[in-house]
Amino acid sequence: MHLKNGVFVVHASLDSRHSGTWLFDIGASTTSLDGVFALKTGYADKSGVETMARGAGNSFVTKKIKCSQLDFAGFVLDRPIISFAYGGKDTVSTSDDIGILGNTLFRNFVLYCDYANERLILEKGDNFNRDFPEDRSGLQIMRAEADNYEVLHVAKNTPAARAGFQAGDKLLRINGIDINNFGGLISIRRMLRDEPGTQYNFAVVRQGKEKNLKLRLADLY
Repeated sequence: MHLKNGVFVVHASLDSRHSGTWLFDIGASTTSLDGVFALKTGYADKSGVETMARGAGNSFVTKKIKCSQLDFAGFVLDRPIISFAYGGKDTVSTSDDIGILGNTLFRNFVLYCDYANERLILEKGDNFNRDFPEDRSGLQIMRAEADNYEVLHVAKNTPAARAGFQAGDKLLRINGIDINNFGGLISIRRMLRDEPGTQYNFAVVRQGKEKNLKLRLADLY
């Protein structure tokens, strides 16, 4: 890895066609494309799942798509899920950067970062190239004021949209159990990664009225 404009960059190739430098960011939760790059190369036109992301003082729509492969340091990752700001409005440090490598890639490895000598050493991890559980609902939930759980975003053409969820819905119960008995937001998100066909019955409040919604999980990609 090499220092460039104050940040570390590494080389990787996406889908055996797009090779170049990516920002190396072990603090990034996802691996993502520069929005302008995604627009120019046609990735923005591929089918995927729209999500809502938040930056410094703003929020924006992103899209997640499943690519064919990612070649990195002599390793090949199959079917990586890559995200990007939808519409090509985000940029990374310079125009020749493809995107950002984050923890959806690095979780496949044991990493040794030798910053002084600009070296990155990788070993295959126990979960190398496995299919990690992904959301199967299209439902984004956040913790709101007064410890309430609220729907932040509902992706189009997903189980959550078909169930009738809307942004702003406040969650009351799942399968008749109070929402506060599920161990927090991480546990609820983990439930939404269960096997396809799993059904949950949600009780929500919308504009002061309680509604019951049936959510059946399905693969999104």
